[in-house]
Amino acid sequence: MAFDPAAVLSDAAPHRIAAIKELYLGRRGATAFLRLDRFTSLETLYANDNALPSLAGIGDLFRLRRLYASHNRVASVAGLVSCKFLEELDVSSNGVAGLDATLDALSQFTFLRVLWLHHNPVAQEVRAVVEFVPRPRVRTHTRTLARPLAAARLPHACRRRAALGARTGQRDGAAGRAAPRSRQVRVCG
Repeated sequence: MAFDPAAVLSDAAPHRIAAIKELYLGRRGATAFLRLDRFTSLETLYANDNALPSLAGIGDLFRLRRLYASHNRVASVAGLVSCKFLEELDVSSNGVAGLDATLDALSQFTFLRVLWLHHNPVAQEVRAVVEFVPRPRVRTHTRTLARPLAAARLPHACRRRAALGARTGQRDGAAGRAAPRSRQVRVCG
């Protein structure tokens, strides 16, 4: 069953529909959403627990930042072509499959920070690929800085306190240790 959220808001003026930033359309049993293009300012859309086979109509919302479409029947995330500013995407518990197609679709989202893909066939594919990828090696070594702490790049207050401690030989805080003149630094490279 197709669902038209603008029909529910029929008493609202068109400029008020265009100004809506967050919309909850969960648990409607909808197979498609009609006329979502009227919500031009929409940033957050909750479309959980429906029967959506794709995200095609949602892809028209170019200002969308957060999309929660878990527990649907979505087979691909390719329908979100124009959602360039997407930061959070939840398509967990769907039927998203095809690792290559999914990665191609997700690569266009430069602002994407949070992604939920669990309970999808593609999550099993990702897990299988990750098992075969060798872990990156991080080499570490320790070197001692020869210059005193006062000359290091520290915030102004810390630099002043370290300089005073180094000059007067004062002790460092409650621990009662002498102020260090050099530091151990771990360098990854």
